[in-house]
Amino acid sequence: MSTFDYAYHFDAGLYANFLRKKATREGVNHIKGKVISVDVEHSKSTIKQLILADDRTIKADFFIDCSGFSGILIEKALHAAGSRERIVG
Repeated sequence: MSTFDYAYHFDAGLYANFLRKKATREGVNHIKGKVISVDVEHSKSTIKQLILADDRTIKADFFIDCSGFSGILIEKALHAAGSRERIVG
């Protein structure tokens, strides 16, 4: 249990912009788009690729779920995937 009896609150939009700028300066490829499908490799609990609304397919070694409370990657694809091979968001 923490010994702190306080918390900090950050403006999520400002913090997201700060992280995006810092990450892109360091070489991270920031891709904006609407995820319509997530291909999951269930045996490893990993995301293989994303399909975006504009028909782009995004393959990567590392994804960051920036979908907020929707939890498209974390909740819908990885935790609620069950035995399905493809999850549609």
